[in-house]
Amino acid sequence: MNWIQCLSKALGYIEKHLTDDIDINEVSGQAYTSSSHFQLVFHLVMGLTVGEYVRNRRLSLAAQDLLQPNSRIIDVAMRYQYDTQESFSKAFTRFHGVPPSKAQRGKVKLFHPLSINVTIQGGFDMSRTLIDAFYWNDIEGQN
Repeated sequence: MNWIQCLSKALGYIEKHLTDDIDINEVSGQAYTSSSHFQLVFHLVMGLTVGEYVRNRRLSLAAQDLLQPNSRIIDVAMRYQYDTQESFSKAFTRFHGVPPSKAQRGKVKLFHPLSINVTIQGGFDMSRTLIDAFYWNDIEGQN
């Protein structure tokens, strides 16, 4: 498997286990690599750490759950692996800008699952006149 497939498989694993306790060794096992190497590659490719990604996805899904009728903050906090309602409320408020008790449709952030799409298209056209102008101006300035 190549890195793109491995990262995609690891993302799928994370998405399936957002309500579980996610072990980085299990996630990196999906990419057939060590946890330290996986975390480095994940951060370089995705632009955020595995922990940040998991936290963003959990808090986004938690907001959607809180918008459902009869949902309780403590139940949502426990579902998304927060130890206490207070720690969940603090993280939720920091992420969404509103406390869980004030969550309303349109007022919460949605962090969608990441996916990898690779598109490689032509490079840039090098402006030869710009380079020549820079080069000749540099030489003329030295005379």
